[in-house]
Amino acid sequence: MATTIDLRTGTNKTNNPIIGWQNVAQLSTASATSTTSGFPAIAALTYASYEGWKPDGTSGTFTLSLNDNLDYVGIQFIGSGTASIEYVYGATTVSSGSFAANGAVMLLFDFQSVQTIRVIVSSFSGYLANIMCGRYTELQRKIYVGHTPINYARNVDRVQGLSESGQFLGHIVRRRTKSTTIDVANLTPDYYRTTLDPFFAASTEQPHYWSYRRSIPQPVTDVDAKDQTAWAQVSGNPSVSNAMTNGMMSASWGIIAI
Repeated sequence: MATTIDLRTGTNKTNNPIIGWQNVAQLSTASATSTTSGFPAIAALTYASYEGWKPDGTSGTFTLSLNDNLDYVGIQFIGSGTASIEYVYGATTVSSGSFAANGAVMLLFDFQSVQTIRVIVSSFSGYLANIMCGRYTELQRKIYVGHTPINYARNVDRVQGLSESGQFLGHIVRRRTKSTTIDVANLTPDYYRTTLDPFFAASTEQPHYWSYRRSIPQPVTDVDAKDQTAWAQVSGNPSVSNAMTNGMMSASWGIIAI
């Protein structure tokens, strides 16, 4: 189950959408207590969902050694089991606590100089497809009410046809994805120029982690972080325009996730 774990303590934190796209993990050193052939620790640093780190057995620890400033960790699990994330800064170790290792997980915390990130899995069947970490980008505004939560926005590419006898409507599924559209308005030009446009530029080459509605209650209390956390890629070309005479801007873009 996808989820966001928010450990931030700041009193000014908001529930605006967050995008984890800045990534220092690829500049770090990856290791693990054990690996399965073809699934080394370093494979979790790539952006390919078909490869990653897999322990030799159902339990293990993946370790990312770095020394950088960050406030998010994003992980994509393919499979099921139990996991926890630890990050170490100075002499302090902070744990996320246990969660289901299935789908995308985003961990948010106060900005720190982090030396080590550990992902601990148990009773785990599958692999850790990706890990990203760095500084997150928070949208300046909330998004429109009509937004479709990413994990409800299922797309199935199928080939369908009747059998020769006409007794069975069969089909072959060729692809399953989830996709939605992000629409934001009333962005200041400086925010767009310095914060959002660098994300759009980077999105041509890499995926990102998406998180929204981390706090309950919300105006729509049945939609929360489980429905709004994903490892995603921008699809198509973002649309940006000057929306108002005072210079405020609007932007719209699609995202697609596994």
